[in-house]
Amino acid sequence: VGGVRYGLPWNVSTPVLFYNAGALRQAGASVPRTWTELEATANRIRAGRRPLLTIADAWTFEALVSTRGGRLVVNGKPDFDSAVAIDALEQLARMVRNDSAQARTLGEAVGAAFDFARGQNLMVAASIANWTDFQKIPFVELGAAQFPCEKVCTVPIGGANLGIVKGASAQEQAGALAFWKFLIEPARLADWVRNTAYVTPRKSVQASLESYYAKNPYRKAAYDQMDDTAPRPTAPEYYVWQRYLEDAIHKASTGQMTAQAAHVGTRILNDLIMEVDFSRRPFRCVGDGGDVYLADTV
Repeated sequence: VGGVRYGLPWNVSTPVLFYNAGALRQAGASVPRTWTELEATANRIRAGRRPLLTIADAWTFEALVSTRGGRLVVNGKPDFDSAVAIDALEQLARMVRNDSAQARTLGEAVGAAFDFARGQNLMVAASIANWTDFQKIPFVELGAAQFPCEKVCTVPIGGANLGIVKGASAQEQAGALAFWKFLIEPARLADWVRNTAYVTPRKSVQASLESYYAKNPYRKAAYDQMDDTAPRPTAPEYYVWQRYLEDAIHKASTGQMTAQAAHVGTRILNDLIMEVDFSRRPFRCVGDGGDVYLADTV
């Protein structure tokens, strides 16, 4: 409508910090409230383990950057090479290098779950919607806390919206709207939250969930940070950008980029390349700040 896309929300999620409550208690460690505390805690309780499980996931990386006061997309353009984003990535790489974190990709979720179950990893940042899967892991006393802060406390909001495609007939639009109203009926939403651990998008439903959260306080961590949520990037191209971002997060946090640069005798530059001239070698590359680089391979 007017060049703006709208969605009808029917469930909400936020990233939280899942942790092995029994293992942290046995180690005499408190649940970290900031990323600085998390790194210090992970270093202290390693003892042959890699306490933090870090996933190369754009959504949780958005949260890591936003708690430092930054954003990954500014004015519709990617800002992946900002000082804040680099600082967040360097922390993950440092923790992996020091054996206080284990880096995984989204495709390695099953193996990651086994590592969490056997106590190799004790903490992981993920959507509260993963609670229903995590609680099935044997031998783990599962806990969940609000996403660690750093300079600020904020998280990107997730979940699902119902969209009506452009060009839908009046009858189809009316049917979609009726279905959405069906989904967000208070009793149905409350039942959805109880069964999935998602958060309700309607504050009016929250009162009916108080007794449920009293019995399941860990699940309330996601709701408690709803006032600190921020929207995810809305640039249409971000869906494509985040795939490259996730690949870069994994390679950088595991040291693959550094090793490859050393192998070919070059160095890593933190810049976002906006234009490449492939007409002749060396290729001319232009960064988003106007800096020009020459490269034999791109």
